Amino acid sequence: MKTKIFKKTRHSLLVEEEDLTALYEFLKNKYKKIKITAFCVDGSRLESEDIEDILKFNNPHYRKIKAIDFEANDTYEERISLEIGEEETEFTIDSQNDEAARDRTQELLKVFSGMKPSYDLIARISVFGSLIVLWGIIGLSFSTLRLFKLLPQSDSSLSATESFNYAIVVTLIIFLITYPIDRFRSWVFPKVFFNLGTQKREMEKIKNWRDIIFKTILLGIVVGISVYFITRSF
Repeated sequence: MKTKIFKKTRHSLLVEEEDLTALYEFLKNKYKKIKITAFCVDGSRLESEDIEDILKFNNPHYRKIKAIDFEANDTYEERISLEIGEEETEFTIDSQNDEAARDRTQELLKVFSGMKPSYDLIARISVFGSLIVLWGIIGLSFSTLRLFKLLPQSDSSLSATESFNYAIVVTLIIFLITYPIDRFRSWVFPKVFFNLGTQKREMEKIKNWRDIIFKTILLGIVVGISVYFITRSF
């Protein structure tokens, strides 16, 4: 009997050297042949059968690694295809041994779970998407209240065409405001980051910016609370 298992993980990944080494050793212990392909942002590729060759790559910003594929097999029936991509990670296991395939699946999921950074939730939620959803919920709530006559009907209600045009304008304004914020967020909280070579220095810059952001938020909260209690005392 042939077993084919496909899995996809959508959480963020902070990929360190030791993570790739552990992944390589896992595959090496299970399969005889391994091929590794690293895809760079400039369109070039790095191919090797040894993870050390990939780890030695300088990984400069203009040519940084954006994705890594692993292909491993004993035979055509016993193989695995794994991709650590820009947005998500996925792998497919083919095996004649159902129990072995399921065990390897669970082991791989644990490996990727260990790469999940603490900022995972922030990395996956866009400011634009959140505001659009919030605006939609508010609009739906008002429509529902008016439908059940819990809010007074306005004589100057907008027509369907006017409402549509209004929605387009508001959406465009939200996009223009949140686009630079989301771009900055995706840099400070990257969905997938290969912390290899010179990108280690880039990660240090990112961490410094995170510290500034969190300290600013904390300071704002402290100042806000202090002002509140000071004004109440007068």
